Amino acid sequence: MGLMGDRFEGTFEKHKIEIVRTNIDKQVVVSVDGKEIARETVALPHKWDQTKEFECDGKKHTLAAHSVVKKLLGILPIDNEYSVEIDGTPVALTKVP
Repeated sequence: MGLMGDRFEGTFEKHKIEIVRTNIDKQVVVSVDGKEIARETVALPHKWDQTKEFECDGKKHTLAAHSVVKKLLGILPIDNEYSVEIDGTPVALTKVP
């Protein structure tokens, strides 16, 4: 994890999908084309799922964001891994600086 947080980006059709995790306020924000779709507090690593509907270009889509806890030695939670699906299609996310 970066000092201030992490940013992951991907695309769905022609839309930019972003997951931004900040260390200052301990939030994860999922956005589509710069518009916030989902937000979760992550002060401590934990599993979470969010399903939200949003509209782009007159079409309704369903976004499902997931988090899985990574554990040290299978016991101690140390971080989260994130994934996003839109309309059931996984979005490939790439970590960006």
